Amino acid sequence: MSSWFGFSSSSKAAPLSAPDDGREDTLLAEDHPAYRLRADEGAVFTASKCPPGPGLENTCELPFGFLWSPMAIYNESLQDDGSGDGGTQRRQAMPIIQCSDHLPPVLCIACMAYMNPFCEMNYETGIWVCPLCGQENVAPLEQLQAGSHMTTALTYSCVEYRQPPQSDMVCSEKKKEEFKNSILEKNENSDDYCSYIFVVDENLAPKDGQAIAPVVEALLKVHSKEKDFPKIRIGLIVFGKSVWTYQLGLSGVTSSDLYVATDPTSEENLNELSEMDNRAYLAEGSYDESLTALKNAIASVFNNDMSVIETSGGNETSQNTSLFSPRMAMLSKRKEDRKLKEQMKATNGGLTMPTESPWVRRRKESKQGHPIRSTGEAVQCALDLASANISNPSRTSRIILFTNGCPNKGDGSVVAVDGGAAQYRSKKNGKRPKHDVVDSSMLQKSVDYFDMTGKIAVSNGIGFDVFCSGATELALPAYQALVEPSGGYVVPLLSFGTEQMEHNLRFLLDKTYMSRSKYIPEDMEDDDAGAECILDIRTDGFISPSQLCGSGEVLPGQASKMVENERPAFAKGSALAAGKGIKTNDLPSIEAMEMSMTRVQVGRVDPLTTFAVMLEVDDTMAEDDDYAFFQLVARYVSKNGNEEITRVCSFKLPVAKDVSDFVGSVDDEAVSVVLGKAAVYRAIHGREETSETRDIVTAGDEDTQEKLAYETQLDLDATIQRISGAYRLLGLEEKIRSLSFTTDAEKEKVESSLELAFPPKLQNSLIRLYHLRRSHLISPGPMRSMDDRAEVRSLFLRFPLEDCLKMMEPSLLSTGSLDGIASAWDVMQPFPAETLALWEGSIVAADFHDELFVWTGANCTAARYDGIRDKFKSKLLEITKHRFPRPLLHELQEGDSMSRRFTARLAPSHADPVDNQLLHFPALSTLKPASLQSLRSKFKFYDSNSDASFRNWFWGVASASNVSRLDGTSLCE
Repeated sequence: MSSWFGFSSSSKAAPLSAPDDGREDTLLAEDHPAYRLRADEGAVFTASKCPPGPGLENTCELPFGFLWSPMAIYNESLQDDGSGDGGTQRRQAMPIIQCSDHLPPVLCIACMAYMNPFCEMNYETGIWVCPLCGQENVAPLEQLQAGSHMTTALTYSCVEYRQPPQSDMVCSEKKKEEFKNSILEKNENSDDYCSYIFVVDENLAPKDGQAIAPVVEALLKVHSKEKDFPKIRIGLIVFGKSVWTYQLGLSGVTSSDLYVATDPTSEENLNELSEMDNRAYLAEGSYDESLTALKNAIASVFNNDMSVIETSGGNETSQNTSLFSPRMAMLSKRKEDRKLKEQMKATNGGLTMPTESPWVRRRKESKQGHPIRSTGEAVQCALDLASANISNPSRTSRIILFTNGCPNKGDGSVVAVDGGAAQYRSKKNGKRPKHDVVDSSMLQKSVDYFDMTGKIAVSNGIGFDVFCSGATELALPAYQALVEPSGGYVVPLLSFGTEQMEHNLRFLLDKTYMSRSKYIPEDMEDDDAGAECILDIRTDGFISPSQLCGSGEVLPGQASKMVENERPAFAKGSALAAGKGIKTNDLPSIEAMEMSMTRVQVGRVDPLTTFAVMLEVDDTMAEDDDYAFFQLVARYVSKNGNEEITRVCSFKLPVAKDVSDFVGSVDDEAVSVVLGKAAVYRAIHGREETSETRDIVTAGDEDTQEKLAYETQLDLDATIQRISGAYRLLGLEEKIRSLSFTTDAEKEKVESSLELAFPPKLQNSLIRLYHLRRSHLISPGPMRSMDDRAEVRSLFLRFPLEDCLKMMEPSLLSTGSLDGIASAWDVMQPFPAETLALWEGSIVAADFHDELFVWTGANCTAARYDGIRDKFKSKLLEITKHRFPRPLLHELQEGDSMSRRFTARLAPSHADPVDNQLLHFPALSTLKPASLQSLRSKFKFYDSNSDASFRNWFWGVASASNVSRLDGTSLCE
């Protein structure tokens, strides 16, 4: 649940700080890292028309649904203001309606849908008809003037309402007055805080551990200067064999306490939580003091001297000579240290005095054996610290975990216990249990444990994120289970001392946040308050969601429950309707709300969070239904906690005349991504339906994952075959050869066999789905671990359309053949993502979303081509400068062992017949015969049975004689 359904304090009870001006939500496209071009559409439907009837036979076996990024960043463009003097004004893709108090009466009193441009409005009487349920409603005539809030709602299909937090609970006036006074007193005497608790693995490499503090300092320094940003509390927990909580609030001293896990409900644990305020675990002084305490504590763990901080002209610099000194200087320093140690030994009569801090000695002693990680206890400690009963608790908290391996001790461990049943199974399977070998049964228990921990955290406004480094097995599903309830991310990196680390952490802390009101009183909070981010999906009565894919939890019992901030608008609308003689008894209609709405709760506000929804038309569709209405509503609290934001997007799709009309209206990009998300979801969770209200992280063993991946490939093949078969049958029935809308000149062209076998408008979708089928999103592929696959799958299921398109099909830019070119090169040619693009006389730049490659052919390795390589690197870095997570850039040469990681991700077009190669890749004809022959002969080790080319795959699947459709189930079912 959320306080949207229970309580948020009165707008008159507390003086609000300046409201958000919405600038972050209306930045120009190139200025915001989370902006996506098609987000301006509100939602992207797979077709611009509704199917003409129920069943897949009325969609040509294609999906009908949409992609929705409810908290997306919307563009703001400049246009002429019509004054004639060259002036311009800003045009918002989503206008903001700033409400001084309550919402205006813009709600249907029967189904609670919002007023929109598709309403039938009588401007003389103020009566408007809801396009969803047909209920008559009344709007005040004085609010229908040009420029009013209601006129804006009637003009734009997507609008955003912003209002102060509301309180309309049914209680006595005396209670309201008492509460108003208590809130006034509370907000006058307390500050708004946000806690950042960093949980650091002591097993990190020194350079990774030392890189954490500077990155955190740079990010929080920016936050501290923002207007109305909550004050910062900082906490540090270090874990290994034991868990230590540092007292960052003690000035000038680095001190820590050993954490001992206890029963959360025990009296001992409650006493410890109440004492946390006195132990000064959280630094909440000035910004500089807090960061200095954090840096000193981390330095004591990883033996790094960070005490030398010089301030000059307002700029702070940290000197760390031991980390960056050259080799000879390092050797000289070691020699001096050895001489000093010998002198001290002689001075003290042979007694050796300790020269290291106790934390460094403890870390070295713990690392004499294998790395030990009490990750579960560390996470519980951080949760206790973030939710402690201190005098002025933080409104929201963020817990960031830094580790380089899997949990292998205590709660949440994924390693087989000595002498346990899991160890017996490992021995039976021929695997010796080790500290870094993940056991499948233990992993499932760990997933359950961390999932429960994450749910407890989000109910208290606490969000988790995890950063991993190194190359060992991480048991990524366990960490994903921890962050999933709060909508967090698990970000694996090679090292923390990279630019990728700073960029990714900056995005998480700056562009995502926990949605929680600033004015919720302590005595009204409960474990169900949690994330105040609620989404509503409203559809016409004859349409219902059949599949939903995204990071959130469906609230089945809340569809008929009125949201608190809508009560005043409903009450006013009911009064106006009654004044016109419209019956308002038994309204709102519970039946109308339950049949038309699906409600979802999301863990945090994240502009990249996207939902893929498949819809189905049922038998209640009538002959006179000529359109389908949809309304998508997102509710969340502003970053500062002082505004409630309600976004409303409305859509009205005409019903297609027939199947041909529907196929002609499909959106190529949306169809491929919706099908792609359905396939990846099925590769994780299988075909069987579940009664769970949210997607639980799964942790099957390798055999189970391979089985699900293979079944998904069969399902994808069955989907393609059914689309092809339905399209061919449609063409025969209507005696046409193509459904594409083409010009007369184009109609005279001879159509290819592919155009006859698959809808021409969806041929790009077909290629994307082919790349998806063979990629590590579904198939494990070469050079990929289970952790890699778990990471990319999780991102694909929650990312927007543009990101998913890039994840499905990589993009390549090539110089073309540079052989014999004497003039300066300045052309980047787009090439297909296939093996025949690897010309030995060319340089190729490739974008795979998670990785970037600059590949150099054997004839272009000379230094004179460095300028071209630099241009390609600059191009790749420019187009990915705002991408999250930030991809790695690899420079490769033909023949490098690392180049296999690149070439294996390209489609094996070299397996096609020569004529087919030239037909689909005309640029090959520009190569000399010797070069072309050399290109084809590069790929000697290839198995067409395990990795078919696009041509062989499609015609093998689409063939009328193919019986594999009997083994697969359509992704649309």
